[in-house]
Amino acid sequence: MDRFGPLVTARQMLGERFGQLRADIIAIWAQNNEADDGRFVLPQE
Repeated sequence: MDRFGPLVTARQMLGERFGQLRADIIAIWAQNNEADDGRFVLPQE
């Protein structure tokens, strides 16, 4: 999240509130991760 432009901008704009956005994003990724072996795999169309 340190190099992805939109999140860098969001961090600058949200300041202390960025932590909640980060937690929400991680929760969404975890919920949709199809791997159960430590990898990150998203569903494909």
